[in-house]
Amino acid sequence: MTSQPSTTPGPIVNGKPTTVTLYSPAQLHEYPHLTKLKDLINAAFNESNKSVGWIFPPDFQRLESAEQIFEEIGPEYFTYIVSSSTESSDGSGVPTLHASASARVYEQQGNAQLPDVIKMFKRQEQASDDKSSTWELKLLVTDPVLHKQGLASVLMNLIEAEVKKRFEEGMLEKTVILPDGESEGPEGKKRQLVFLLETLKEANYEFYAKRGWVGMYDRVIPAGVFEATRPFAVAYMEKRLV
Repeated sequence: MTSQPSTTPGPIVNGKPTTVTLYSPAQLHEYPHLTKLKDLINAAFNESNKSVGWIFPPDFQRLESAEQIFEEIGPEYFTYIVSSSTESSDGSGVPTLHASASARVYEQQGNAQLPDVIKMFKRQEQASDDKSSTWELKLLVTDPVLHKQGLASVLMNLIEAEVKKRFEEGMLEKTVILPDGESEGPEGKKRQLVFLLETLKEANYEFYAKRGWVGMYDRVIPAGVFEATRPFAVAYMEKRLV
């Protein structure tokens, strides 16, 4: 049986308390409200799409099914969900999802594994042999009606802290204690922790840049891809956490 996800008190939203829950892959697969999560992701994408003058048709769905969430975030990840609960008529709690974000270990896929349309978005960076040192931010979303309440920043702080924690745990496993009491990583090299993301440049670049992310390169995707009505740019960004 899968263990219960860990929960902590979250920020106050519209005067009401929330809960922040951290899910492992196994726990998220058993989450009974994946459809609500898919709907939140689509609503957030639709708001971004609207803010840049409808690059995609208004009825375009970022995710067509809840199963696509797992295709996006891959096998090695963790997910935070910010939610509140309203009691139903039978006394059970009905969750309202306010925000969510995932981080996954970065692994570069070979072109043979990817559909042609996805190859357009493939990152240039090589995956590190050290799995704990390169991560990707995936599916950071907030309920559009709750914008400007700091939820995205709360999630960013939580995600970065958890990535650092896992990085440090990985370092401990590989650290060599020298005779003089000093320590060093494999082959005496200083290890770095790199966080990556890709985002719709027109909509989100400034948000991430203000939080210390640096643009590495852009890709211009032609009109027609994913029903786009005009060309659009995807920004590839990184943030050095260590």
